[in-house]
Amino acid sequence: MMKRIKVWFSETNADFKSFAMRQRDVLLGLVGLFILSYVAAHFMFLNSDAYALSEYFAKNNPVLSETLGGVNYVGLQPLANSIKWSNNLSYAELELNVVGSQKYCAVKTYLEKIDGEWKLLKAYVVMPNHDIVILKQ
Repeated sequence: MMKRIKVWFSETNADFKSFAMRQRDVLLGLVGLFILSYVAAHFMFLNSDAYALSEYFAKNNPVLSETLGGVNYVGLQPLANSIKWSNNLSYAELELNVVGSQKYCAVKTYLEKIDGEWKLLKAYVVMPNHDIVILKQ
């Protein structure tokens, strides 16, 4: 009787381990797929017209250039809730990292697609000391 219990326990334990390993593999696969899709969406948005308009605005804004000492780099904040859109991409909020020769900041832009063309509605800067400079209202 004791031998039967030991055999049953070892078979059940092996089944449980294989089930747990399959469950772990499925979970890791789903997490990997989610991360991959998030990264892909981030890089696809870098090629959008809304991002191009925000980047152009940040690079050519005289107030921003004066505040930072010239704009050297503009990029989308990496994987940090920096992209929001709604209504089939007719409205977008982007948060950009802007690096100048003297300072750096985060630029938040609000855009809307009007008659098939992206328009910049509002833009403001959040400096590292949490000062806010309104660029467009």
